[in-house]
Amino acid sequence: MDLSVLLLMPKKIIALDFDRTLFDTEHFKIALSKSLKKYGIPPVLWRQTYERSIPKNLIKYQIYRPEKHAKIIQKLTKVDAEKILDAFHKVTKQASKFIYKETAPVLKFFVNRNFTLYLVSFGDCAHQRGKIEHSGIAKYFKKIIISNKPKASIKFPDKTIVVDDNILEIKNLYKKYKDTIILVWLNRENKKTKLPESIIKIKNLKNLFKLYNFRTL
Repeated sequence: MDLSVLLLMPKKIIALDFDRTLFDTEHFKIALSKSLKKYGIPPVLWRQTYERSIPKNLIKYQIYRPEKHAKIIQKLTKVDAEKILDAFHKVTKQASKFIYKETAPVLKFFVNRNFTLYLVSFGDCAHQRGKIEHSGIAKYFKKIIISNKPKASIKFPDKTIVVDDNILEIKNLYKKYKDTIILVWLNRENKKTKLPESIIKIKNLKNLFKLYNFRTL
């Protein structure tokens, strides 16, 4: 599909996911796991207890809850949960360090060309809000939506371009909105998955320029 025709539309909306789309979540998680070393808690314990902090009915969506994780680690180490949370929060305050290199230039590029950007983040609301607040990129978005419900529950304006790395979210959005929105799967890891032809695949945010026939950065 050639999206360049959308440039002629009066409303040009791009809705972008946060984790693993704009924000390097894996390196952020590594930093969280290392933040407890000063209490004698090794990163491996953080990783081993990570999924236990996620409600079983939401495990496939990876909704991480720091407060619950801190309590689990407290039971295993006797280190006060408040101290653990404080260490996590210090990492969160450095969220701008985990924004992908191309993120800010891409967002600025589209904002300067009168696109309206939405940030749509799925996860624990307080945790996501903290990361976004300290990421330094909130200023580029007209609307920020944080929800602990799948993105298919959100009503997107017709012809919105939705960019997401999560294949499950992409498939659910396709089932509900395949005739009204344009889906872009950001496949940074080059995963092999069969998808309908109407779903656009890109490997890097900069590929959005090619979809619009713009010069890349």
